[in-house]
Amino acid sequence: MNVDFIVVGQGVCGTFLSYYLLEKGFSVIVVDQFRENTASQIASGVINPVTGRRIVKTWMIRVLKMLRKNHT
Repeated sequence: MNVDFIVVGQGVCGTFLSYYLLEKGFSVIVVDQFRENTASQIASGVINPVTGRRIVKTWMIRVLKMLRKNHT
């Protein structure tokens, strides 16, 4: 099997990196060992669905919600 990139770790950075590589047309394999109590598992509030004084949806929230469904 030939792939363009192997991403080791699917925390916040690994998830975004693999997403953008796929969006650019590269093939990607993500290798991750799930562990409880890691920074990405307990980092509540890192992705906030609403921001600002007017409480508007944050940038890319639809994509983030879609990724959450596939990776939780």
